[in-house]
Amino acid sequence: MAASIRKQLQDALEPHLPGMKIIPAMRNVDVPDKPFAQLALTRLERLPAAPIGKHRATFVVTVVTPLSTPQRAEDDLDTLVGDLVYAIDGIDWLDWETAEKVTYGDRHLAYDVTVHAVTRKN
Repeated sequence: MAASIRKQLQDALEPHLPGMKIIPAMRNVDVPDKPFAQLALTRLERLPAAPIGKHRATFVVTVVTPLSTPQRAEDDLDTLVGDLVYAIDGIDWLDWETAEKVTYGDRHLAYDVTVHAVTRKN
């Protein structure tokens, strides 16, 4: 059986983001001890111009810094989101659309990055 698109995304990102834990599902992380990214599959659509069986999966990848000191957290988050989007740029079946700054758990700085993956059944 082929790996799920979520697992494929996790496996593709992990080698490019060695200092970041990749969490393949949305769940609450109360006290993060290291930077992490959560993967949320938000949309799956057929690509009309592509052959049958090709789909576009849309994920929101939430990148979170564990730091709480404002300046240090901002600097860390700038690096984390940059590492993520450059990793995505290097993977041919992925692209990203936007990165929007958000707050995770009411106290941690984060970015929600909209990521698209072109998939097909293996």
